[in-house]
Amino acid sequence: MKSLISILVAATMLATIGLIGGARDAQAASQTVNLNFSGSGGTQTWLQGEVVCDECLPDILHSGSGSWGIGGTVELDGQATWNPGPASTGLQYSAGNVRQGRTLDLVDTLTPQAGTVTIHYSVPIEFGIFHTPGSGGSCGSVAGCTSLGWAPNGGETTSTTITASDAIPCTMPLPGESPRACSKTFEISIFDGNLFSIIGAKITLPITETVNVTGSGIASVRVAAISGGPAISNSALNFAGTSPSSVSDPIFISCSQPVGADLLYSMTQNSYTASPMTWDGSVGLKINATALGFSIPVINTTLVTLTGFPLGPVPMTAPDQQADLGSVQANNTPPTITSVGGPYVGTEGTPIQFGASATSVCGAPTLSWLFSDGGVAFGANPQHTFVDNGVYSGLLTATDATGLTASQTFSVTVANVNPTVDAGPDQQNDWGRTIAFHANGADAGAVDNASLLYTWNFNDAFDPLGAAGQDVTHVYSQPGTYNPVVTVYDKDGGSSTDTLIVTITKRDVAVSYTGSGAAQIGDTVNLSASVVDEYGQPVVGRLVTFTLDGSPLGSALTNTFGIAQTNVTAATAAGAHTIVASFVGDGLYHGGASSGASTNFSVSKASANFTYLGGLNASPSKALVLTSKLLDQNGKPVVGKLVTMAVGSQSCSATTNASGVASCTISKLTQKPGKYLLALNFGGTADYTSASLTGVFTIGNANP
Repeated sequence: MKSLISILVAATMLATIGLIGGARDAQAASQTVNLNFSGSGGTQTWLQGEVVCDECLPDILHSGSGSWGIGGTVELDGQATWNPGPASTGLQYSAGNVRQGRTLDLVDTLTPQAGTVTIHYSVPIEFGIFHTPGSGGSCGSVAGCTSLGWAPNGGETTSTTITASDAIPCTMPLPGESPRACSKTFEISIFDGNLFSIIGAKITLPITETVNVTGSGIASVRVAAISGGPAISNSALNFAGTSPSSVSDPIFISCSQPVGADLLYSMTQNSYTASPMTWDGSVGLKINATALGFSIPVINTTLVTLTGFPLGPVPMTAPDQQADLGSVQANNTPPTITSVGGPYVGTEGTPIQFGASATSVCGAPTLSWLFSDGGVAFGANPQHTFVDNGVYSGLLTATDATGLTASQTFSVTVANVNPTVDAGPDQQNDWGRTIAFHANGADAGAVDNASLLYTWNFNDAFDPLGAAGQDVTHVYSQPGTYNPVVTVYDKDGGSSTDTLIVTITKRDVAVSYTGSGAAQIGDTVNLSASVVDEYGQPVVGRLVTFTLDGSPLGSALTNTFGIAQTNVTAATAAGAHTIVASFVGDGLYHGGASSGASTNFSVSKASANFTYLGGLNASPSKALVLTSKLLDQNGKPVVGKLVTMAVGSQSCSATTNASGVASCTISKLTQKPGKYLLALNFGGTADYTSASLTGVFTIGNANP
């Protein structure tokens, strides 16, 4: 701000200096330039005439017929030259305006001075004895015959050309004073002497003359030059009207003209034309003559009176004249700022258009813009971008070609722009897995970019806490579709949001059968399976179903290790079978066929074993009840199976009951007392192996 104030103070001082200089510039100055005009017109033939005095020469002095007389022919030619004297030209101007960037207020005032119009007369004459052969003054076709019928008598005439000049005082008129009449009288001596020894004569032409002048006006071409500087256009000056005649001739002195060099003012190609220029007057003939000593009457007659006889245009010129109007002074008028524009408003990060205008005596000044954010711009219509919102000040400086300046302040109000944010691409992952989020925020105000703040709302009902930061992570615990929202804030409270779609999916699982792979019918079989997800983590508390050849076999929940196990009794037919452990899936895990484990399961026949429950002796001829018990390898009753029991050659059969016990009766022992083979026999079935048991049975009292 201090620098701005300093510049303004300096500008004020310069303006004050300009005002002081302006007062000094008003000093008047004058110089005089004299234009000495001269010029000549062409020769004009004004008149031709003759006069013959028949009585002046007695015919007796010549022999022959006809008449003789004393006479002559005369021609009058005129030419005008003019030396009108100097035309005084006064140059009036303000000396202080011989300055860069100023227009010199020059006024030329021309006053013609008294001069002379000189008429140069040329008089060709022929004088002597004239003869007319006929009567009445008619000479017919005689060579040299005059219009009066007289012809020079050969050998008795003489010819000559007489010249004379007469200066008539006259001041050349300007167009407003035209025409001007300048008059005088004088005589031209034609002859003064003797003719043929017998005639004495003095002949003159009395002339009364008036010159009528109409002036064209004085024209001049002004040439102004400053050594070392650019050319200044010439100007045509025309002095018309009445005397004195004034012509304004302003001269602009550009600011590129060198200070200290003199302004030379020349009047060139100076011209004046008297046109029309005419001669009014009369031309006479005056003859004083004697013959043989006798006086002859004086002849004094007017030959001709002329009006408006042309002298032709008389062009005149004057040599170039020059005046030194003084040294060029330095410009002292600072530029003027006519408009600084505004009020200026805009938004951060977006170019703001500025516009100003200024004038200067040195042509269009250069414009420079200084902004309080440190920015600089140039020209009448620059743009500038502010990187942050706020109210800024600025200084516009106009500088002319000579370095003089003017300054003016202005202000700019820059509004904040909400930042923008991109939450990144949509994502997909399984539940329980960490998802990384990255947001890209941007602010039109470059200053705000470094301080953007980010907050996240994951829209997770199972974990409502959000997060802060540009890079965050979150774990969704349940499959589903979520719409996390990121909000970005700039330091000025502006914000914006963006939403993305996160798809959380179920986990795949792998089921492995880890239980028994073989058993005998009736055995207790351990069914076991391991269930882990695709990340190797145990799937806990999920129901695993075991099937044998497609029929339910059992089920169990997985423990903390993902193991599901149960015990069942092998009760199916012996042979090759298939056990499948499967998990049907739930809200967190995929199930079905893709999550089942199949294994081969071999079932072999159960082993049967007898236990004899009856006595080992009996009396002959008595009924005998035989009782046995059939158990499998696990001590479980073999139920509903036919067993045969025999003592010696007698036998009976029975079917085992629920306890595996079979009883049958031999109605009468028919064998002799003695020791006999006790034989128990089970022939086996599809599920059981055969079994037998032997012992010693005594009938009667058998002694060894």
